[in-house]
Amino acid sequence: MGSPSNLPTAYIRNFEPYLNEPTKFGAGWPIFSLYATTPMQFLICYGLFHPGCEWTLDLSVMNVAMSVYGSSLHLLSQFHWRNPDPYRIPTESDRHLTVIVLNLIGPVMAVATCYRCFTNEGFFMSDDRRVGKNKKSQ
Repeated sequence: MGSPSNLPTAYIRNFEPYLNEPTKFGAGWPIFSLYATTPMQFLICYGLFHPGCEWTLDLSVMNVAMSVYGSSLHLLSQFHWRNPDPYRIPTESDRHLTVIVLNLIGPVMAVATCYRCFTNEGFFMSDDRRVGKNKKSQ
């Protein structure tokens, strides 16, 4: 991907050569994730620490959808039979496991965050809505 650092270059060469595919389809998800889901995750973290941010629930669902869809598309296309051999994940089992785990950390964390948001919905309600809901239940 043209990084001057040795770590990304070694990772791409040894674990995920799919990121250097000539069509750049493999590099699309990491770039989209960097610019779209990362800011969304920062906003969700803000909402988790500040009560009354009603938008956190919606944002967590959107984050799960984008993370699960994008990561599965990115990961499964590396194993597809029509993907040329030089761009497939190397056949050593420890490398397969490393790539799978690293690519699934994001979606698993997004699902866990969404679960947290929906198990305590009252935390994200504004004070006005929280008071109104308590009056209705009494």
